[in-house]
Amino acid sequence: MVERSSEDSLEGWAVFVRVVELRSFSGAARSLHMAKASVSRTMARLEERLGVPLLQRTTRSLALTEAGDALYARARSILDDVREAEEEARSLGGSVRGTLRIAAPVSFGASAVAPYLPEFLAAHPGLRVELEVEDRFTDIVAGRFDVALRLANLPDSSFRARRLAPSRRVLVASPDYLAKRGLPKKPADLATHDCIVYRHQLGTPMDQWLFRKRGSETYAVRVHGSVTIDNGEVLRGLVVAGGGIGLAPVGIVNTELRAGALVPVLQGQLAMDASVYAVMPQKRTPPAKVRAFVEFLASVYKPPPWEAGLESLLDAP
Repeated sequence: MVERSSEDSLEGWAVFVRVVELRSFSGAARSLHMAKASVSRTMARLEERLGVPLLQRTTRSLALTEAGDALYARARSILDDVREAEEEARSLGGSVRGTLRIAAPVSFGASAVAPYLPEFLAAHPGLRVELEVEDRFTDIVAGRFDVALRLANLPDSSFRARRLAPSRRVLVASPDYLAKRGLPKKPADLATHDCIVYRHQLGTPMDQWLFRKRGSETYAVRVHGSVTIDNGEVLRGLVVAGGGIGLAPVGIVNTELRAGALVPVLQGQLAMDASVYAVMPQKRTPPAKVRAFVEFLASVYKPPPWEAGLESLLDAP
């Protein structure tokens, strides 16, 4: 009786969390592969057992009661603990299966993650992947991601992180733009140019570009232009169209650099290189599926495929 009650309780909390996340009984039923009536009965049993309503339901809306709001975070945490325990059990057996949730920037996800997924999945047929791409900051805990790929200078200290590869940045412009406006010879020359400002993942505009002074010293130059954007694909399209000088990871503009559609600017003077990191929730040991994916990326990113054929250009003084 106790075991059955515990199982019912866990199922009830799982249904409650999914209903809240999807704001819909029908959506929760589809997600959990249950009949809508079963979802309603499970919620009714849970509320009866607790003696308080958790949801306020009308024909048009669904909202948490005070009790529901207080219990939702704890219920989700409990379910996450159960999920983690299951993952640890699979890891002990070396099993790479289940669902792997990955977050990545849009351009990087399209060019440096998606093309390699078929090979990874072929090696692990018991695994399925959910890849979500977003250029704004992704909360991997709230989003329940197993791993996030980030182009950064340093790993987030509140998470477990592994550096996978360098992600050099480059200033680029189209030949047409440079023919009209001239090629800047030194960073101070950027004051007379249209510089495309990128609003990065935390919502802060990157309107100060760092340059090398001597040795390890750097200095900042504030840039300005007519356009501020928040997406790498848009940045690439705008620069190719002659919209100004842009600061971009090599992986976004490598095809255009090889074809001559874009030209590097102030080579060897920029001091804003970053790295590709795999960032994971802080756990004792990442699940086997996460370890397998991170190791796989580390192997295919060595050397960085986005820099192939551009070494002499990128290393130019």
